[in-house]
Amino acid sequence: ATQAYEFICDLIGMENVNFYVTDEVVAVEALAISNEFKYERMHTISSLLKKEKKIIVTYVSSFLRPMIPLDIYQNNVIHIKKGDTLNIKGLIEKLVIMGYKRTPSTLQTGDFSVRGEIIDIFPINNNKPFRIGLFDDEVEYIKTFDETNQMSISKIDAIELFPINELIYE
Repeated sequence: ATQAYEFICDLIGMENVNFYVTDEVVAVEALAISNEFKYERMHTISSLLKKEKKIIVTYVSSFLRPMIPLDIYQNNVIHIKKGDTLNIKGLIEKLVIMGYKRTPSTLQTGDFSVRGEIIDIFPINNNKPFRIGLFDDEVEYIKTFDETNQMSISKIDAIELFPINELIYE
């Protein structure tokens, strides 16, 4: 499966292929279990939720492993757009349930931080983190930013935040 994934990526581009490998397969192959594999599985699930046309490469054992129904993941996607009213406490609780980790600054996938009326989130479905600026409880702006120097890159109107964990506990 790993060789097939690499070959297909070379053939049609990495952006058109997802690799879905479970921890059991990783352990069997004596590879280090890491967040990278979990994030790749969650990228696959978010691609399915967004109905993106991609090739999914996996092992037979991963394919046969039971999954949580997609509607549970879909019900835990957070949609935020400019002008929305946002409950900061509720958003923090939801992010933690979805597997995000609150940190002093947002540097890597899965991190989020809250500083007054600014919320930074590095979601699984984006290669750059988002900065949400609030005016009281209204979303005033949403930007992508560079996690290394904290400089804004571009403004956007809406974002979707997908769960990071495969198991979602209320």
